[in-house]
Amino acid sequence: MISQALDAVGHTAPGNHVNLVSHGEHSHPERYRYDALDEAFEDVVTYEYVQRRGCGGHVTGAHVGEPV
Repeated sequence: MISQALDAVGHTAPGNHVNLVSHGEHSHPERYRYDALDEAFEDVVTYEYVQRRGCGGHVTGAHVGEPV
């Protein structure tokens, strides 16, 4: 799941965003996704927790900026 999120962000053009969705069984994405994004993309990607969906899944918005 982490590799899929990193691939999605890696394929997102600078200035755009991608919504990363995870199943509710994986718990809140702060526990596993945020550190992976920080490590892989340093200051290029900002992210925020968007919401928990009615199905129990979680949405994180990742905005890809210009490389520093």
